[in-house]
Amino acid sequence: MARPLRVAHIITKLAVGGAQESALVTLTGLDAEAFDQWLVCGTEVDDEGSLRPAADEAGVRVVDVPCLVRAVSPVADLRAVAALRDHFRRERPDIVHTHSSKAGFIGRAAARSAGIPVVVHSVHGWSFHPEMRPSLRRAVVAAERIAARGTTVLVHEGVPDRAKGLDQGIGDPGQYVLVRNGIDLGAFSAEVDDVEPGQVRRSLGVPDGAWLLGTVGRLADQKAPLAMVDAVAPLMKGSRDLWFVWVGDGPLRDAVAEKAAALGIAPRFRLAGVRRDVPAVLRAMDTFVLSSLWEGLPRTVTEAMASSVPVVATAVDGVAEVVDDGVSGLLVPPHDAGALGRAIQRVREDDGLRARLAAAGVGRAQEFDRSEMLRRLADLYRGLAGGSTPAEVAAGWSSTPAWS
Repeated sequence: MARPLRVAHIITKLAVGGAQESALVTLTGLDAEAFDQWLVCGTEVDDEGSLRPAADEAGVRVVDVPCLVRAVSPVADLRAVAALRDHFRRERPDIVHTHSSKAGFIGRAAARSAGIPVVVHSVHGWSFHPEMRPSLRRAVVAAERIAARGTTVLVHEGVPDRAKGLDQGIGDPGQYVLVRNGIDLGAFSAEVDDVEPGQVRRSLGVPDGAWLLGTVGRLADQKAPLAMVDAVAPLMKGSRDLWFVWVGDGPLRDAVAEKAAALGIAPRFRLAGVRRDVPAVLRAMDTFVLSSLWEGLPRTVTEAMASSVPVVATAVDGVAEVVDDGVSGLLVPPHDAGALGRAIQRVREDDGLRARLAAAGVGRAQEFDRSEMLRRLADLYRGLAGGSTPAEVAAGWSSTPAWS
């Protein structure tokens, strides 16, 4: 029997987030007899919460590198490159798989220095976006171009990310491979009855008979939480039985709380913080709302759809690939709190629309089962280690509409 392929995953920190969850799914979901995997990450812990307990509980081997930090820090970054290079030289992984931007820059530089033969980078949404100041955007794009030169394959979760990367001169077409950010459909199914929705609502301080809007994500600029307050405040003022819950934390928590208070909705606008019972919280919602300004392929949208919860979201990046506007959810432009509020009201007032969106959303979510993600990654690891090109590996995959 051939020895297992050794795969080192690199991420900046184990905060609660889509990239981290995707990495953990890979680490815990692939056959341990075929793949010897471990995670190398920084040790930062902040108000976003940590997935370290989940990693420890799952038995994931975690190697701490304290100098691997999220913020740009020339001294710490050089130390991180050296630390990772030394780690790779000791452990000799067959494959280094980096996740997200900062870990991608550091990890790929270290992998090249250590002579690692296969380097995989998962984009999880590009590090540049429309809200950046132009000078910073140019610098980040330049860094992505340089990093791509030492990358065997660029794994993207959404079709727009490939187009964006190539448009900016990042890599070449043959480096790109589509692997969706899959979810555990069983955990989010509306048929799961491990926790009664009323119990979840009571834990949030929400009355059983209330109409509950909600979202899951970081309280950060990307998710536009202040715009969310603007969108729901008029609705909540017009209806005393309308409540909102934001699951997650982040740097804008205080600003959001202050704005909700200023608009008179704070008692019914719940900032729930980080919770480990997200599937149960989603099943307790009447409508899921996403106000993001940019995204890769947000797990929370597919998770809400799998939970039979109608979705209202901004039409950014990979969101529009998941949500067919008017069929499996409602889409509105970003930066338009009024349009977001009107879409929410449509769903609330139209029972037939709500039922159709929920049913279509469940069907659409089936195409994002994590089993397909794991199958593709396993094929990719084996193929690249065996000398195949990314295109040769991908040629063997059949496609469904969501995976085209």
